[in-house]
Amino acid sequence: MTLADKQWSESCYVERDKIGMYMVISSTRQAMNLLSRYWPVTDGEAYFQALRVFGQVMMEKLPPDSAREAFLAAAAEADVFVSNKPQLFHLPRG
Repeated sequence: MTLADKQWSESCYVERDKIGMYMVISSTRQAMNLLSRYWPVTDGEAYFQALRVFGQVMMEKLPPDSAREAFLAAAAEADVFVSNKPQLFHLPRG
């Protein structure tokens, strides 16, 4: 990690395609890469807001944890399971 990664005060565990497989996201750069390359949806208000916030954080106009909050909102919008700690399993909503 570099200083340009804009580390968050707390990591997030993002469930991947298979239940029980997690990716740890702990910086704005990691979240930006995940949203721009592997996110299941590429539209939505929270998705675009997260990308805007990531840019502001990278330019040091917002604190890094602003990106974390925007990332969590984008995950909720896309129905991507995110936790503050890894879970043994997750049952999808609905």
